[in-house]
Amino acid sequence: MGHPSEYYVRFLLAESWGDEDKALEVEGLNEALKEYGLLEITDTEFERIRDDFTPPNGFRFAGKRHTPTANFMRDEKISSLWKPDKDMTRVLKELLGQNLVTDVIHILLMGDVPSKVVAELVSKRFRISPSLTPKMIDYYRHYYWRRDAYNYHQWEVALRHRNDADRYLAPLYGGDQQALFRAGFNPKYDYKRALRDSHRQVSFRIQYLASKPDDKHFIDLLVKLSREERALYERLWGEGGGLADQAKAVRTFLMKHKIPNVKKLDEFIGEHGSISGDGTDDDDEAESDVDEETEE
Repeated sequence: MGHPSEYYVRFLLAESWGDEDKALEVEGLNEALKEYGLLEITDTEFERIRDDFTPPNGFRFAGKRHTPTANFMRDEKISSLWKPDKDMTRVLKELLGQNLVTDVIHILLMGDVPSKVVAELVSKRFRISPSLTPKMIDYYRHYYWRRDAYNYHQWEVALRHRNDADRYLAPLYGGDQQALFRAGFNPKYDYKRALRDSHRQVSFRIQYLASKPDDKHFIDLLVKLSREERALYERLWGEGGGLADQAKAVRTFLMKHKIPNVKKLDEFIGEHGSISGDGTDDDDEAESDVDEETEE
């Protein structure tokens, strides 16, 4: 556990260690974190990190070849920022402080989107050349926005004063596809899965209401949810449900085997009425022919 930017804070402590004029204080630290679009740190969190930060005797931040110092920086997991390679240097120059870019990265990281995918999507969105690398995203995740630093409750507390809190919390609870949606990308969408998820959620909420008192509020809510549950059930498994997909599969099979006079589904329906055979149009089933959006 710890603060999402704890390793960055530890690096700043190392950088200022032994120099009273550069002593790190909470107020100045939070100004820097806020400037970079990162979460501020509480006094309690900062004191915990500072109390736990114990460099060896003779610690020299500038001594890149000083073995005790190098070993300490490695053990603190801040060596890559102390002696930055090409990717870490790019993070410092091209990402840190570029809040429009890092805001999207934060949302994707909240959904635990793989670094490779984050690098590709963000590079394309902001036309970054050369493209960001997965290693750059790994570095950024480690030093500035560790999703697993907080539990769910701690994230909610940390984001409670932000107007855009939902953009971060939804991916935290919903996962990578929710993160892509909240960040403005077009994740693959399965409408049937969405209907099944909706039906499941409504059904469990109906079960929960059974433990509530029989007052007007809960009865009205139960009636509304029951209607919604029935509508979703009919949409998924009601009369004629799934017949359109079956008809498509049969037509594809017949065409592959070169059987003549195979009619299109809409022509078949025009001759024989609706898909369910009741003589009415079925707008809901027609919607299933719409191509799903796929991720760019």
